[in-house]
Amino acid sequence: MPRMSDSGLWSRLRNARLVQVLLVYLGVSWILLEGIAWVRELWDLPLWIDRVSLILLLVGLFVVLATAWVLSRPLPRHPETGERERSSWELDLAEVVASLSRGEVPRLNWARVAAGGMFAFSLLFGFAGLYVLLRDQGRGMRPGEALAGDEAAPALAVLPFTVRNAEPDLREGMVELLSANLDGAAGLRVIDERTVLARWLETVGAGADADLTVQIGVARATGARWALLGNIVSTGSQMRISADLREVGSGQTLDRVQVEGAPSDIFRLVDDLSIAVLRHLVADEATSFSFDLAETTTHSLDALKAYWEGQESLRAGRFEAAIPHFRRAIAQDSTFGLARYRLAQAYGWLPEIPPEAQRESLEDAMRFINRVPRREALLLRATYAQVRESPEMVDSLRAAVQRYPDDPEAWYLLGDAIYHLLGTAPQNQPEMEEAFDRAVELDPSFAPYLIHWVELGLWWRPEIDDPEGRLERFRVMASSQPYWDLAYRLSFGDPAGKAALLARLDTVDLETRQAAALILLDARFAREREALLLSIAEQVRRPGVFYDGQLFRTAAQGRGQVSRALEYLAAPATDPAVRDGYDCELLEAYANGLSVPPSHLETAAARASSTAGACAWLVDGVLAADRDDWGAHARAIGRFQSVLRQIDDDRTLDSARIAEARRFNRRQVSTLEAYGRWRRGDPDGAVSILREIEQPRRLQIWWLARLHMELGRPQLAAVYLRRLWQDEKPLAYYHLGRQYEALADPVRAGAAYRYFIAAWSEADPELRPLVEEARRALANLPAAGS
Repeated sequence: MPRMSDSGLWSRLRNARLVQVLLVYLGVSWILLEGIAWVRELWDLPLWIDRVSLILLLVGLFVVLATAWVLSRPLPRHPETGERERSSWELDLAEVVASLSRGEVPRLNWARVAAGGMFAFSLLFGFAGLYVLLRDQGRGMRPGEALAGDEAAPALAVLPFTVRNAEPDLREGMVELLSANLDGAAGLRVIDERTVLARWLETVGAGADADLTVQIGVARATGARWALLGNIVSTGSQMRISADLREVGSGQTLDRVQVEGAPSDIFRLVDDLSIAVLRHLVADEATSFSFDLAETTTHSLDALKAYWEGQESLRAGRFEAAIPHFRRAIAQDSTFGLARYRLAQAYGWLPEIPPEAQRESLEDAMRFINRVPRREALLLRATYAQVRESPEMVDSLRAAVQRYPDDPEAWYLLGDAIYHLLGTAPQNQPEMEEAFDRAVELDPSFAPYLIHWVELGLWWRPEIDDPEGRLERFRVMASSQPYWDLAYRLSFGDPAGKAALLARLDTVDLETRQAAALILLDARFAREREALLLSIAEQVRRPGVFYDGQLFRTAAQGRGQVSRALEYLAAPATDPAVRDGYDCELLEAYANGLSVPPSHLETAAARASSTAGACAWLVDGVLAADRDDWGAHARAIGRFQSVLRQIDDDRTLDSARIAEARRFNRRQVSTLEAYGRWRRGDPDGAVSILREIEQPRRLQIWWLARLHMELGRPQLAAVYLRRLWQDEKPLAYYHLGRQYEALADPVRAGAAYRYFIAAWSEADPELRPLVEEARRALANLPAAGS
């Protein structure tokens, strides 16, 4: 009897084919996990989707083995018909529902197991998609949708006032002062002053007056429901301000108000005018309103005048000229938070001013944020958070543009935050491009808004001929701004004029050259940009990683001239921070595969034991991994981990600086750990570590691209290669051409190869084989890619 039982069990085990089922399941699971990783990386799904997938597959393993065991038993015959029950591949959902309703577990078969697995993974990806949508990482709420206008309150446009015998700055100043008071009061939305003045400039012109019809047309162009038109007349000791509140659609006058007082009482007069306007719009006699403009701006009329002068220069893009005016305003009133915020903005647009100056000015402004109007306070917080590299502020800016769809500054900050904090990955680009598009549409006269807008269309996507008319906008801007003119002539200008201009760059105003250098970012014009940067560096005459580093990167990666680039870093730097910045440039060039002499890297690594420079520590760790010195590699990682422990013990740092320092040092730890995995022969492990880095930089993006190329994943490699641009773009496009070939996309492959060949036409002899290889690949492409 026992032998018969053993024989039955052995027979059933044989029929179940558990080993074969296990092997097939493991093979299918491996393919499924690879596919999930590919989809997650391509669409930037959350990392937990990998862990949940593994758990589901482990549960599925037991279910599949149980199903094989159940099906190894011969199917019983139906008690009435004598026929065998349905086959193991019949789903019969009605029977499943009936079993569940009776509280029974439905009979296992392959069809039901497959359907259950599909349902489980559908739920998983559904929850992942919902998670992405809620966090807006999938860009579910795009700027265009936020502009639908249904969620934004009806708006009032305050137009420039007509001024007679009064302070001329009051003409546009009244727009800002009344907006500061009225915006947000009793739910009222006021059209942003930049948008109003941009429409006025387009329709009326700078400093000009307009008749009623034209003024209403300007208000209508801003999307406002109401318009406030006014005039100011001064007789010396007295000033009279009168204003008409009109309905934009019909042009009908809704109310006419007037206030009078001494010119020195401007703050009280604006407060009184604001109360009169708001009373009519709210139409609630029982509600009392009060304003204190001086409390949210400044009590000093002299400070206000200096601020207006700074604002005029800032709006015109004359940032250096704006700085002394804002400083004078702050000297007159040290609590003038709005002037401190605008000073920080001016600092931020000037490359020769250290980033620390902007940060300190923002910190000063944050101390007086209760003296800043509502909308500007929101944008000040966002700018300060961006400087501290806080990605959370992206969501706040999305909410801001939904509330203020007429504010070009909010739109620009949103695009800029995505650009710098979330990165330029393909899934981020639609929202980023729409944000920059909207900022430019609202205020096309403010040239800085055009910088990233032009980059996106001309520098980032050279495979598209003149996308969306950007080249024409570039040409128009060149006729109105000297630095745009310089950038245009050095890029798309005629060859003869370009050569003549390069020969006399030192005669061009320094500020013009500095601004042009921020615009001329396409590596196809790296030769011209290098000459521009060199002329600036020679005149500034002080060592600094900005210009030296830019020169090195432009020559080495933009032009493929490493030997020439090294000359820019040859001069000894007395400032340790500058020296460490040089080490970063060398490491990135080495990581990209450029021919950096080993002696330069070894010199940097030798400094690791005597300096606190993060780049020297990174170089030391990378070189240690290259020579399989894992003890030295671990010590390099330990340096950053030691800093992390010190940060946690430091009670002098505020929470924002602690978060920033942690993020920075964790990035370095992960970078070295990933590189160690890679060098030990575990590229998949390296990818997993690099993928989890918050806010990856060029180094990590390069390595992710190279790892996916090594692993034979052209689609994912292309995702990261497209994120590399400016000086890194030529070499990235060389590799991108190869990935597009692997993806059977000859059109894009041809465009990528042509870009690389043009940029590296004068590369160093040791790098020219890459150019020749690209030429051969281009010649061998199908006709569509040639």
